[in-house]
Amino acid sequence: MKKNKEKKNFVFLDERQSQIAQKASANGYLFLVIYLIAISIYKITTGGDPIWEVVGIFGSAVVVIVSRRLMGDIEQPTDYLNRPLPTGNSRKERNIRLKNYIINSILFGLSFAVMDAVLLIFGDIDFMEFELVKSMLPELNKGLIILLSAVMVFAGGFIASMIFEYLIGEYYDVRRYNKMIAKLDEEENN
Repeated sequence: MKKNKEKKNFVFLDERQSQIAQKASANGYLFLVIYLIAISIYKITTGGDPIWEVVGIFGSAVVVIVSRRLMGDIEQPTDYLNRPLPTGNSRKERNIRLKNYIINSILFGLSFAVMDAVLLIFGDIDFMEFELVKSMLPELNKGLIILLSAVMVFAGGFIASMIFEYLIGEYYDVRRYNKMIAKLDEEENN
């Protein structure tokens, strides 16, 4: 009798309920990250130290990525508009992925360049690249120094992002996805 009572206390979610719970959790996570970013920007512009907010942002992203990997979640790689990318090894498919890596890297570099420019304009912060441009070209006005500083940040962000996008995309995501599909095909054929 006791075993039957224990079984009744368990609640099993069907796929629809599970998907709703996942979306709700994702929305809560997104709100938390946006909140931490807003607090970080506020602290930077007011001269505060946003180290714990930044740790929270990156730490939560790492937890999500590691959790998905440990749970065996493998999705087909997608582009910047969340459309599936081809995972084959033909020249055309590799070029499509390369184009996506370039676009992602441009967006990454632009986001950091804009954030750098905004913080230089509205905050009382002089970043390393700003000081470097100012020391190399002291006759320029502040606007041009900010522009050159943003270009330097864009270039650095683009290059770093492109290296990581390409290495992770080609040597991890695509290979892992293809390996999983091959394994599923093999299991289905047996």
